[in-house]
Amino acid sequence: MGYLYVAGALVGWAAMAFTYRRAESLHGNRFCTTMSLGLGSVACNLVVALVSHVDVSQGHASQYLIGGVTGLLNVVGLPLFLAAVARGDLSVTWLTATLAFALASALSLIYPHVDDPTALGIAGLAVAAAAMVLLGLDVYSRMQGHGAGRGGFKKGWFFFMSIAFVINGLSIYSFTPASYLAPPSDVNRLAFMIAFAGAIALGGLPLVLFAKSDGALRPGLIWGFLTGVGSFTGGYLTLLAIQQAGIPSYVVYPASNGGSNVLVVALSVMFLRERPGRWGWSGMTAGVLALVLLGMAAKPGEKAKPERTPAALIEDRTVR
Repeated sequence: MGYLYVAGALVGWAAMAFTYRRAESLHGNRFCTTMSLGLGSVACNLVVALVSHVDVSQGHASQYLIGGVTGLLNVVGLPLFLAAVARGDLSVTWLTATLAFALASALSLIYPHVDDPTALGIAGLAVAAAAMVLLGLDVYSRMQGHGAGRGGFKKGWFFFMSIAFVINGLSIYSFTPASYLAPPSDVNRLAFMIAFAGAIALGGLPLVLFAKSDGALRPGLIWGFLTGVGSFTGGYLTLLAIQQAGIPSYVVYPASNGGSNVLVVALSVMFLRERPGRWGWSGMTAGVLALVLLGMAAKPGEKAKPERTPAALIEDRTVR
């Protein structure tokens, strides 16, 4: 069942790439898209809470704190990512963003450090780093007018993408401390997700009202809301995979976030007629290899165990 959660998260993340692209193609207001993304995710959370009869006000304080901080980070990161989407091919841009799972995986091995890194895990992270270098070479080459698909990138892509990459990595990683600092439960999962989405919606509202930004409000509202549905699907199922199914986070991240880039690349080549250069194809191949290596990093033949939380450890001591 756990890997069905991962597969669903993969589809949710991949869908976001195309709703982002659609919002940009219709010249949607980026701040409005960001705010509406938060609203869409909040709406999904409230529906799940009502159907499952969960009182989200009973969530652990850590979930609201981590979710809120992560949401505010995305108020900054999402418009920058949308700016990168508008300046480059979707396939390479999305792949670069989702390779931030390597940063999240590395951070999860540092804290809470419930598993020692394996040789395969380290190799996977190294290959992911190589993939990012190759993708960077592809973008640079094509901005200089060389190779296949030249002219697919505009000035500013590197700047916007680099900041969005770091913020995306921190956002992905936030699921690990959120899962570790409170007992896994429906109320805590929804508390984290609502705080995350609510911070995006509330943080994006003053930007829509007061910040100067070109673009139409309607496509931003519509496609931002649909992006929020994809964000909720990917985020909630990621938490279920880590907390309920007990799949290690350093396996979930590359399988769901990383796996989505394979799907996005394939669909972009088929339907958007995007043609990466030789460096781009090499980078994509390295990205897939990194996914395989990190997926194999889980100890074969062992059933994944839920990560131990401070609350669970306290409970153990109390019983004794």
